[in-house]
Amino acid sequence: MKIIACFSYKGGSGRTVATANIAAALASCQDNIGSITKALNRKVAIFDLDVFSAGTHKPFGVNSNQLENHNCIQDFFDSEGDAKDYVMNHGLSIEHEFMADFLKFDFAKDNCRKDLVLYPAKPDPGRGFSVGQFHRYMLAECLDILELMGYDYVLLDGESGKRSMADVALALSDVVLMFFRLTHQHVEGTVKTATMWRDDATDYNFYLIPTVVPLLGDNTNVYRDGSPGLPSLIASVEQVPRLNGLTEFCAEGGDQHDSTAVPCYFWNSQPRICVHESLTLKGGERVIVYDAVAGQEQAAKDYYDIAEALTRLHPA
Repeated sequence: MKIIACFSYKGGSGRTVATANIAAALASCQDNIGSITKALNRKVAIFDLDVFSAGTHKPFGVNSNQLENHNCIQDFFDSEGDAKDYVMNHGLSIEHEFMADFLKFDFAKDNCRKDLVLYPAKPDPGRGFSVGQFHRYMLAECLDILELMGYDYVLLDGESGKRSMADVALALSDVVLMFFRLTHQHVEGTVKTATMWRDDATDYNFYLIPTVVPLLGDNTNVYRDGSPGLPSLIASVEQVPRLNGLTEFCAEGGDQHDSTAVPCYFWNSQPRICVHESLTLKGGERVIVYDAVAGQEQAAKDYYDIAEALTRLHPA
């Protein structure tokens, strides 16, 4: 079993939507559906560890109000509950009643493995919740049980920044997907973190994945022609990787198509993979790998391509 931490230095990178879509792509069970070229057919679990700003339930159509009385991850931690009971009885499979909106669509009902399971976090955990190191050991027990149950991949959607629950996710992971926007703050912080991990010879593999990238081609309708800020926006986006060390960092990464390579695979691949390639995804934050509407096709393909690459580079 492989544990994948989904990490971002700052919030607003599209990390949570990417987590949900990559998980759904991994759990695909039919070929040639939406962006799914070949079904990956893996047994997948997701933990929402963004305990102060939960949202992994949203792309699956789960209403936040439904989780008020559900035994979420914060409840499990607070009660120091039994890991086996929590894993067996408190996850949301895609056939759970809370997933009813997700299952209204044939693509979810017929083309996604029924054992895909989400362990959600409460959107409002209350002021009394705090993160402790013992949570790492409680979560590790859950992961051990999932491995015994034959799960192939577990995705941990952690907090943004390297702190508290993000540290828990990172400590338990084999692979880290680092999501970042092409802004100065996102890129600078991401490169500094990645450089630190590289220089410390961190055990896990990590990959840099740019998100929410404005389309710069001639055939895009994302921006109205003649918008006064468009030329400066394009120029800024083109300069951000160079000015903040991303271009230099990736150039030092070696052959990223080698399965032994560590950082930057998705940034250096040709053509470059950019999740959320256009801002048209704003307001459409859901699982789209099976059914992307107009303007979302490239993002849906990106999610699938990342999932497929994980199965090759890090087989369970």
